[in-house]
Amino acid sequence: MPKKPKILLHPEAANTYKIIRAHSAVVNVDMPQSDEEGGFVIRFKMEVSLPSRCRQQGVTETGVKLIETVKLYLPPSYPFRAPIIYLRKDFNNKLPHIQPLISIDIQQGITPCIYDGNLNELLLRNADGLTEIINYLSEWLGKAAINDLIDIKQGWEPIRRDLNSGWLVYDLSEMRDFVVDDNGYAIFRGRFVEKQYDKKNMQFIFGIINQSRTLKLSAGLMNELKKNKEKDGTEIFYDSLVFFLWPDKNIVANQYSPDTVKNFQQFVEDAKVYGCNITLQNAINELFFACDQAGWRNVLFPIFIILCARRPVHLIGGNDSNLELIAYKIDCILEKSTSLTTGVGLSLTINQSSSVTSLGHRHMINKKLLRQMSGYNLNLENGPIVMIGCGSLGSKIAMHLARSGCGPFYLIDSGIFAPHNAARHALTFPEIPILKTALLSEEIKSLRQTVMCLPSDVIDILDEPENIKKYFPADTSLIIETTGSVAVREKLVSLNPKKLSGRLFHAALYESGRIGVIAIEGNLRNPNIDDLLIKLWDARVSDEQLFSIFTNNKNNTSRQNIGMGCGSYTTVMPDTHVSVYAAGMAEKARDIIENGPSENGELWIGILDESNMGVQWKRSSLKRTVVLKTHCSNEWEIRILADAYSQIKEEAEKWKNIETGGVLIGRIFINRRCITVARVIEAPVDSTRSENSFILGTKDLRKNVSEIFERSGGTLSYVGTWHSHPNGSKEPSLTDKKSYEKLKKLRLGAPAAFLIWTTNDFGVILDEGKLC
Repeated sequence: MPKKPKILLHPEAANTYKIIRAHSAVVNVDMPQSDEEGGFVIRFKMEVSLPSRCRQQGVTETGVKLIETVKLYLPPSYPFRAPIIYLRKDFNNKLPHIQPLISIDIQQGITPCIYDGNLNELLLRNADGLTEIINYLSEWLGKAAINDLIDIKQGWEPIRRDLNSGWLVYDLSEMRDFVVDDNGYAIFRGRFVEKQYDKKNMQFIFGIINQSRTLKLSAGLMNELKKNKEKDGTEIFYDSLVFFLWPDKNIVANQYSPDTVKNFQQFVEDAKVYGCNITLQNAINELFFACDQAGWRNVLFPIFIILCARRPVHLIGGNDSNLELIAYKIDCILEKSTSLTTGVGLSLTINQSSSVTSLGHRHMINKKLLRQMSGYNLNLENGPIVMIGCGSLGSKIAMHLARSGCGPFYLIDSGIFAPHNAARHALTFPEIPILKTALLSEEIKSLRQTVMCLPSDVIDILDEPENIKKYFPADTSLIIETTGSVAVREKLVSLNPKKLSGRLFHAALYESGRIGVIAIEGNLRNPNIDDLLIKLWDARVSDEQLFSIFTNNKNNTSRQNIGMGCGSYTTVMPDTHVSVYAAGMAEKARDIIENGPSENGELWIGILDESNMGVQWKRSSLKRTVVLKTHCSNEWEIRILADAYSQIKEEAEKWKNIETGGVLIGRIFINRRCITVARVIEAPVDSTRSENSFILGTKDLRKNVSEIFERSGGTLSYVGTWHSHPNGSKEPSLTDKKSYEKLKKLRLGAPAAFLIWTTNDFGVILDEGKLC
């Protein structure tokens, strides 16, 4: 026979032996023993701190001995994996804070839960992590000796279940809300899948409980459940009943005990301990009656029962609730019975040997769970988020917000999801092209968020006043517009502030994703989105980094081939660029939803760093825009951004009683009859000022205006002039009228505003240009 290869001792074995031997509570240590897997075992004896009354006997009432034997298994990957601790096999396993007793580990011994966290992290977090682990073990044994393992301040230790065969998914807080002072029960319907593992003779069960309504059992319902069963290989899908039972308020289960239920007889005994025996009998009687009416005899079918135990204090991690819910699957063997305990007029019973399986709990996906996992306000109830645009950027923002539990959502987009959209969209291409709103809606609904789909052009929607009331309700939290469409933006801006509820939040990407912009309107939609974007173009004039990116980026918007004879006018950029911006945009949107918007408008400019891995955001706060109304052939609106207004005011106050002025730079929106002033150029050096007149000079004026026009990418230009009347009215003087006529001839049909500043108000002379 060939010789077995020699097993080498683990390189850490000698040092581990020394560390254990040096511990003050250790009284004897055996030499390390290697195993075939490459790990090693060290056995040692440990002195436990017993109460003085128990030291002479050498054992406490909980069965803990003065000297306990410990087996430490150190895996091959030690010291990067923590050791496994085993106590003797006959150690009291009814104590709390003991790891579930898996069949393999039972042969090794009882494994205590000594640390509220990851032992691997504890081992490596400290310089001498192994000593820390032995310290925790010593403390655990000391508490076990006096039955003090449950720390009331920390909470009640949930019941230990040595073999958990699956999960029931339900809303825990909703289930607890059913519990009242008097005992009772509720019945629900659930959908279940059960998978068999033949080699291990095990099963895994997963079920989702429908908590939307409680049931009253009937023969019709029982027969319906019987039919609703499918099998697919080793998986079985079926509907069944879920019974939730709770005890009287005066019954408190204050003795810790692990779950050892294997059959229905043991289950009934545990139900009695929790005070649920009466409600169990009542619930089972209702089941028997329905089955009897349905003609069921000698059948095997599963039901699920959740027992509620009132604990003396709140559960660990139980959100201050003392109600522990303990779920089981019962494979009922339904038999005919003559026993009086079956209830009056009932002839059925459940065989006492019917198999019972322990099941765990998982939270139902809902807003509260999503907000909890995101670390956000659990009690927030916000109005709808209106998403205008469900493309690449909009879909990613929407999904971030949905995963944060920020619904409900109204989705507006008329587009169809085409194959090329998959390159940057939050979702993947379906087998059959469908509307973007429908695809995004299904994904958000899977997170149990309320969604309304509006597969229409938003401009058409906004043309109808009734649509605005319906799709932009009064409690709207935020309107997020990501279409990239100037027409959509202009339509939104044109609406009367009183007609559109909710702050407008504009998000867009520029220059192949090198620049991202968030524009958030101020209170009462002042400043509006156009004001904020004009501030962006104005920043491009002054900010060298911004100007450089806008000017030097070569990969701009272009028409891309998406099929024979088809093209898509879009910006070429990777999905990663969209994603890195969408995360920041969604976080800002969530902050507004949770904490409320600013009084002022906000402009956030994000610049992608050189590594393409991060974004540096810069914030500008815009105070209210000064809005002037004037009427010529048409009604016009003159909007003076807060910074431009401050420039005018400071210049006028600087010259006091002397008339002064300057040149207005901004943008003209002919379709809305609006001129927006972004900044003011100081009067040229050849301008003339006096107490009764101001004559604007021309030196370097054309050069300065042209430079602004070019640096702003052609978005900002000359839109008029202003001058002050410090001692007069806002009405134009004869000199003003002559200057107006002179300048009017130079505009070549383009509108322009001529503003007269007084200490209290503006006067306006408007040249409508071609519209006159």
